[in-house]
Amino acid sequence: MADERAAQCMKAEGPEGELRVGYQRAALLGRWTLDATPIVPMTKFAITARVRQTDSFWSTQSPMTLTLSFGLFRWEWERVTPLFENGSVQINVYGKPHIIKE
Repeated sequence: MADERAAQCMKAEGPEGELRVGYQRAALLGRWTLDATPIVPMTKFAITARVRQTDSFWSTQSPMTLTLSFGLFRWEWERVTPLFENGSVQINVYGKPHIIKE
């Protein structure tokens, strides 16, 4: 069973992303990394990204939507809680993203 779970872990990275509160941009993200770990009953995604730009007001509001650019796709999670620190952001989300093909 442990070998089966290890095979399901995933790592990914991408060039950019953003955090929004409704239609307002809270933060523009640069390079990001994602580590996915299957946890019953859903998957945990741990995302770390460089922050290119933040809005001092909107970056303190909630709920936020996270969008990550991933090739020809965008992955979106709603109702995320980011932790901004020293020019980067960390976000843990559970469950599959909404995938949008561009």
